[in-house]
Amino acid sequence: GAHSGQSFEEQVQGPVVLRKMLQLGIDLPEVVRMLSYNPAITMNQHHHLGQIKENYLADCVVLDQNHHVMETYVEGQLLYKNEQD
Repeated sequence: GAHSGQSFEEQVQGPVVLRKMLQLGIDLPEVVRMLSYNPAITMNQHHHLGQIKENYLADCVVLDQNHHVMETYVEGQLLYKNEQD
């Protein structure tokens, strides 16, 4: 996420990949698992990452109905809010 030293281009890859996967016909819950929980399992970090759950570390992106980023939270703090209507 934004706190990990990634470039802007690296930070926006998640939403780009998400939209592409949805365009390919993969349903949203499966896309979310593929981009969060599955990598946590691969890294053996699934006991505290990859889910929005009590005592788990989670960054969160809020999307609109067209899958555009509306808000981004990192470590519980609002870092980005799309002010466009």
